[in-house]
Amino acid sequence: MAVIPGLFLLGFAIGGSDFLRSVLNRPGRVAIAGGIALIVEIVGFSVTDYTTRQINQWINAGLGLCMALTSVSSLSCCSCAPPPRRS
Repeated sequence: MAVIPGLFLLGFAIGGSDFLRSVLNRPGRVAIAGGIALIVEIVGFSVTDYTTRQINQWINAGLGLCMALTSVSSLSCCSCAPPPRRS
């Protein structure tokens, strides 16, 4: 629960700066970040079991954030791609 206010503050800082526009102009960097998050997510879920993730909630929170980063980066990469040209 203590992570949520920090994430709100981080989102507000990113929204107020020009960071988001500069990142979305380079979709390759977003794809790399999403790929790294996907690798961390797969390794984290394969190394730990359900009881370990329930006992140590930081592992569970970190894997949840990696899942969120993977989904957001994949959606933003799909939205950055130009539509196909039809002849």
